[in-house]
Amino acid sequence: MQVTHPSPAQPALPLSFPLPPPVYAVTPAMPDPDVRALAFQPISSLLDGTRNLYQSVTARLLASPDDDVPDAPGLPLVQAVMAVLRDHPWISLGCAVSPDMLADEAGWGPLLDELRADNQLARRLVIELAQGDDRRETRQALGLAGRLRGLGCLLAIDDFGAAGGTVDFLLDARPDIVRIAPAYLHRARRLHGVGGTSGLLRLCRRLAPAIVIQGVDDPADLLRLPREAGVWIQGVLAGLPALHSPWLRHSPWRLAACAGERH
Repeated sequence: MQVTHPSPAQPALPLSFPLPPPVYAVTPAMPDPDVRALAFQPISSLLDGTRNLYQSVTARLLASPDDDVPDAPGLPLVQAVMAVLRDHPWISLGCAVSPDMLADEAGWGPLLDELRADNQLARRLVIELAQGDDRRETRQALGLAGRLRGLGCLLAIDDFGAAGGTVDFLLDARPDIVRIAPAYLHRARRLHGVGGTSGLLRLCRRLAPAIVIQGVDDPADLLRLPREAGVWIQGVLAGLPALHSPWLRHSPWRLAACAGERH
């Protein structure tokens, strides 16, 4: 007789398998499209690219930091720049101020008081002023600009050489710095040199101790410019505007309505 042994019982298959833990995609929070922050662009020596005259400050949107803010932020930008200067006593910063903003002294009182009380801060603030169309407004702007210089600030005439910039304005302003408009280099490129535009440089050198040539974006531009002391460059070759910089203790610096507010 053949004896058969029952097969060992097979373990029952589980009715369901444990599901793997869920995987969550981590996406960084998108910045508020309306939040503005400070962007810093170095102005470097043409002779020694490691030396900076100052950092020019503009406002950018956090959501699109490569684009200029369409509307000038006005006095809050100056307040924010002064806040950065307070927190970084080794740096010099400059920002553009419109003639109508300087012509209207309302709101400048607290800033003037602070600059008067802190000469070291004032000496590191550069006011970039372009000539306006309204002569009366321009005269008023130069009046307040003169008071700022008296407190220690540096005055830079912006976009000289573009339409509207006159020698008389330079003579009246007596600036510390002349910022030559990018149109200067555009002409030099067409003329394959600075021979046809060197007169502008010589004039500016007689009227101010420092010259900033804006729009230096092409390596060939360096061959078109005089390698002299007191000549500085701003553009791609010196550095793009950036929200983050190694010298910043905190970044980005959001442009707040009140001076000194930082996020």
